Amino acid sequence: MSASKRLLLPLLAALSLVKTVDARKPAPLPAFSLTAADGKTVSSNQIHLPKHWLLIYVHQNSNYSVAVLNSLKGEKPDNLGQKMIVVVGGASAKDIQGMAKKYPHMALVTWYADPTRDAFRAMGLRGSPTVLGIEQDTVKWALVGTLPNREHLKSILKTWKDKDK
Repeated sequence: MSASKRLLLPLLAALSLVKTVDARKPAPLPAFSLTAADGKTVSSNQIHLPKHWLLIYVHQNSNYSVAVLNSLKGEKPDNLGQKMIVVVGGASAKDIQGMAKKYPHMALVTWYADPTRDAFRAMGLRGSPTVLGIEQDTVKWALVGTLPNREHLKSILKTWKDKDK
């Protein structure tokens, strides 16, 4: 089976189960600013992860966002930290510090706040939680909502991560 099919099949299976699929054409990650846990401003062009990574956009106090973050329990922290960031809409640096402590399995993930939701608007997101699949600096796909099975997001993460091998 080709590499494309190995990526596409689990992704299509997950997409068929997700609350909403954001059918978008690949586009450059837009310019926006976020707030790091230390309170410093970080621009989107300063975020450097491996070739294939995930941006998970959530809102604090959202049951759906909690479900997405909890679905990654059991995943190795170093796998998550090297392959994703979490952006919390409507949050402050202090808020994301508290949220990060609630998810010890994501101890190595970098968390950012989007206090004014400017990044949400800049990326053209339609809801939260949203998982964006990013290849280098290009947003390739988006999932909006929750998946019915926690293993689906893990499968997507593994497939996306394996593209860098």
